[in-house]
Amino acid sequence: MNAKITFVELVDLIAESTSTTKRVCELFLRELFSTVSQALIDGEDVKIKGVGTFKVIHAKPRKSVSVSTGNAIEISGHNKLSFTPDKSLSDAVNQPF
Repeated sequence: MNAKITFVELVDLIAESTSTTKRVCELFLRELFSTVSQALIDGEDVKIKGVGTFKVIHAKPRKSVSVSTGNAIEISGHNKLSFTPDKSLSDAVNQPF
């Protein structure tokens, strides 16, 4: 199974399961994602019980080789988003195994 759930589909699923309007669910999700994003931008880790922890990790500059030319290049340092799932979520996803 390689299906993806779009934002609109997520809104529909939440609205259906909570008997709430799609508009309220959309506003909630947009505010949730905005709040999580702002916390990460501000340098805070975000832990959501039952889901997991989001954090920003700095990747140091490193040397590599250009695939097209074969020349040595340096990849500049940058921030990456890291997600570590909560044990309950990890267990639920891996339960069939």
